[in-house]
Formats: sequence, C-alpha cells, structure tokens
Amino acid sequence: MINLTPVYQEVAAMLVGLQMSTGNEHYWATDCEQTIFQNSGVPNYVLPTPGLQGRYATPGAKVSYHHSHPDERSLSPSDLNLLVHIGVVQVWAHTPEGGSYGAELRNEECRNQFQDKFDILHGHMSAEILRLNGLPNLTNDEFEQFRDLAALEALEGASLIDSHIRLSDKMRRTVRQNCQTYAIMIAYFGTALK
Repeated sequence: MINLTPVYQEVAAMLVGLQMSTGNEHYWATDCEQTIFQNSGVPNYVLPTPGLQGRYATPGAKVSYHHSHPDERSLSPSDLNLLVHIGVVQVWAHTPEGGSYGAELRNEECRNQFQDKFDILHGHMSAEILRLNGLPNLTNDEFEQFRDLAALEALEGASLIDSHIRLSDKMRRTVRQNCQTYAIMIAYFGTALK
C-alpha cells in the first residue's frame, strides 16, 4: 500500500478545487529534483507539458503524477499506463467527493512484465466483452467507475502494483449497492492476469 502524504493531500485539495472552479482536469507532478510541472486540460483529460513528457522517459526521474477527475472514477487505463514509463514512479487521481487513488509498481525492475500484463488486461476491459462474461448492464458512468476500480484491485492482487484506495462516501455507496457486479469484474480481471 502507498500513502497519500500530507504534502500530496494539499496537492489533492488544490487540484480538486481547480477542477470544481474551472470544470477541467488539472495535473501537478514532481520529480526527484523537486521540479514541479502543472497544466490544465479539458473536462475529461489533461495533457502533459513537453517538459514532463521528457521526464517520463528519463531513468531515475521518479515522477509522481497527480491529477483531478471530474467524477468518482479511479485511475483510468490511460492513467495506469503511465507506469510503463521508466521515469514514472507513482500516478494519482483525486475526485470531487474526496476519493483518492494511487498506484506504483511493486517492483520497478518488472516494468516490462507490468506492461505485458496490463496490455492483456486492457484487451479485456470493454463493456461488450464484460457483458459476454456475465456482467449486468450498467450505465456508462457506472461501468467506467467499476472497471477502473476493479482493474486497480486486480493489478494489486496480481502483485504488479501497490495501491492507495480511498473511496468517497458516494463511491462507497455505489460499490455497496452493486457489490456482486463489482466482485464479478474483479474476478474476471484477476483471471485475465493469470
């Protein structure tokens, strides 16, 4: 398990505040040299600056990437994919209702193994494939929320990542009301990763 440090809690509050005031995603990242990178995006996406992209590819850069989400989704597939970059050590998403989700590779020397397994998992993440494997119909928002959270848990269950999962009260209620669906997703993803 990774922890949301007091400094990163302040970052989370700042990012969520910006999200709420502008309606757009925002990110804040830092590296081993304590360089800070920030950018604003659009309602559902934020792109890295060229300087941050360069740090992604720099061995030993130790980038910790934090960004806001407009809803209660966990780390998306594209968020988790940042961990394949040699310079990235952590990726975080912070939500308006108080959820925070983080991930880091359990073993940085197994980055290629993570990428291979993540590519397999990503191929199993579409709504159509999941419905063919017994997942009930969900709204698009519910599907994305469950898919992202279940993928995070399955990757940790496969010993590929360590995570931080702090559900908002809203997401906790959603999971409780749909616990069977959530369990089906975690089991399905877990099987795909074996």
